[in-house]
Formats: sequence, structure tokens, C-alpha cells
Amino acid sequence: TGKGAFGRGVEVALGGVELVGAHGAVVDVEAGHHNDEHQGQDGVVVEGDGAAFEKEYQLLLGEGHELMEDAWEVLEYLYKKYDLYVVTNGVEATQRSRLKLSGIEGFMKDIFVSEAVGYQKPQIEFFDYCFAHIDGFEKEKAMIIGDSLTSDIQGGNNAGVACCWFNPSGKERSLELRIDKEIKSLKELLQFL
Repeated sequence: TGKGAFGRGVEVALGGVELVGAHGAVVDVEAGHHNDEHQGQDGVVVEGDGAAFEKEYQLLLGEGHELMEDAWEVLEYLYKKYDLYVVTNGVEATQRSRLKLSGIEGFMKDIFVSEAVGYQKPQIEFFDYCFAHIDGFEKEKAMIIGDSLTSDIQGGNNAGVACCWFNPSGKERSLELRIDKEIKSLKELLQFL
């Protein structure tokens, strides 16, 4: 799942993934089912109520935020010129908490979280929902900026919107996708937006 271009953190994707959770324990999430006992990679066995652990994990995750270099400056610039929206996968309360605590919530005209939308990026239904809830939305004037090829860029391709891949570590493209712009630093956005 993607982190988004302006903040660092972990997003949870439900469906057959292992996540390193709060306090270093490992949670096995299988299509929403939480195991009561799981042998972690570090040999730690987590026993107990998996649903309660997930709730605590999401609560602690919601407190985590760290802005990336130049994020504040870039948001201040873009906010004066464009309507800004967050499109993210994850748990509604967790994502909204992270955005609020980071201070960037105020820059956003709206926030669309997969849990509330009912679909995830890169599904076209996710983007259809978002676009239908943005007054006067025009695809030709929009751009998805994100760091995940599989959710952000694939989603933008599926939705027919321009895509900017935030690729600070210079990763190789693993998928054949349309990428309209590729940047290594957020400040590069100021050169073309």
C-alpha cells in the first residue's frame, strides 16, 4: 500500500498480509480474520484477542506521523493554487488522526479513505466515488501524486488521470504504467505545478 507523498507511516491492507504491529509484535491479518496465536518472524508468540490487538495497533498507528522533507513548504505553495485532496487506503479513524496530528489536514479540501469509500486504490470504483464527491471535478485538470506504483499510479491510470510518481530512492519501474511526471523530491513539484 502507498504512504502518500507528504507523510511517512504504515498503512494497513487487509487481506493475507503480515504486519509488524505496535510494540514489535506480529499480527496475521487474513481477509479481516485475526488469529489468536501467531509465531512472529522474531520468534515471539502473540497470544490473546487478535481483534483487540488490531484495535490497539490502529490507535497507536493513528498517533504516528512524520512529515517528509519540504512537505510543509510544498503544501503551502500548492494550497494557494489548487484544491488538494487526500486519497488513501486504510482505516478511517487512523488516517484522519495522522493527518490531523501532522497539521496537514487544514490544507486538504477533503479526505477520501478506502474504509469509508468501500473500495481501495487502485480500484476504479474508489476513484469514481472520489470524483463524484468533488464539485466541478475535471479529470483533465487533476493529477494523482503518490509513491506507490500498485495503488497510486495504477489507480490514476485506471481512472484516466495524470500521474506523478514520487520516487525518492530511484526505484526501477516494476510495472508498465503511464507516468506523466517522476520526481525524487517534493520540491520538484514547484517546477511544473
